[in-house]
This record gives sequence, structure tokens and C-alpha cells, in this order.
Amino acid sequence: MRFYWFQYSLPGPIPKEEIISHSTNVHVIPAIPAIASQSKSLRAGDLVRLSGDLVEATGHGIGTWRGSLSRTDTGNGACELMWVNELSILSVQTPQDRAVLVKR
Repeated sequence: MRFYWFQYSLPGPIPKEEIISHSTNVHVIPAIPAIASQSKSLRAGDLVRLSGDLVEATGHGIGTWRGSLSRTDTGNGACELMWVNELSILSVQTPQDRAVLVKR
């Protein structure tokens, strides 16, 4: 089972709908080996831009892997499975910015 959920202390920092539509738990299927290599080099706090499609995958030994095809759901089955055609690593301006991104 794959889940996506979020939590915060009240009051929320932004509206709940905005949190849902701007956050995700995405599983990546790289379209080419270079994207697979880039994916493996990512570290906590890295900012990335992904381009591709939300998909369902079927294969020998895995059956059908269904992910969410929506960006507005949460809970069981809400994780996306993305066929990634392009991955760009964006820069973080300062070490302090990176620390904020990694904070959990």
C-alpha cells in the first residue's frame, strides 16, 4: 500500500486545498538511463522540476501498479507514479535555504 498524507499544527500555514495540490509522494519511472542516474544523485533538500506523465504500470512479476492520476487526492492510493521524460535540478540560493528545505 502506498499512502500520501500531511499534518501540521493548527492553524494551517496555507489552505488545505493548496497543500494537497502542491505536495506529493511521487514514484519515478525514468524514461532514459540519464534520468535514472540524475534521480539517484538527488539528496534531501534538492529542488527539482519533473516533466512527464502520470501513469499506471504493468509488468511481469509486479502485476499492475496503479498510482493516482489526480493531483487533488490524499490517503490510500494517492501517490503518483510518473514516467519522467525530463528532470532539471534547480539551484538553492544559500545554505540557509537548503536547511529550511530539509527541515522535517
